[in-house]
Amino acid sequence: MDFILGALSYIGEGIASVIAFIMAIPDWVSELFQYAVFFGIKMWLEFKLMGIEFAHDIAVMLLKDYEVYTLISAAFNKMPDSLRFFAHNFGFVEALRIVVDGFVTGFILRITGW
Repeated sequence: MDFILGALSYIGEGIASVIAFIMAIPDWVSELFQYAVFFGIKMWLEFKLMGIEFAHDIAVMLLKDYEVYTLISAAFNKMPDSLRFFAHNFGFVEALRIVVDGFVTGFILRITGW
C-alpha cells in the first residue's frame, strides 16, 4: 500500500511540476521582454554618450585649430596681475574653457543632427 501511495505521490508531484512550469512561462516571457527593453535603452544611451564624446573631441580639435584657447589665454594675460591671480585661483579660466567647449560641442551636435 505504501508503494502505491508513494507512486501516486511521485506522479502527482511530477504533474504539479509540469503545471508550475507551464504557469511560469508568461512570467519568463515578460522578464525576457523587460531585459530586452533594458538592454535596448542601455545601448541607446551608450551610443548617445559615445556621440557626445565624439562631438566633444571634434570641438576641442576645432578650438585648437582656430586657436581659441590661445585667444582666451592672451585675453587673461592682459588683465592686471591681482585680477588674473584670482581668476586662476577660482578656476574662472577653466570654467570659461568648459563653457566654450560645451557651446562648440552643442554646435557640432546640432550640425550632425543629434
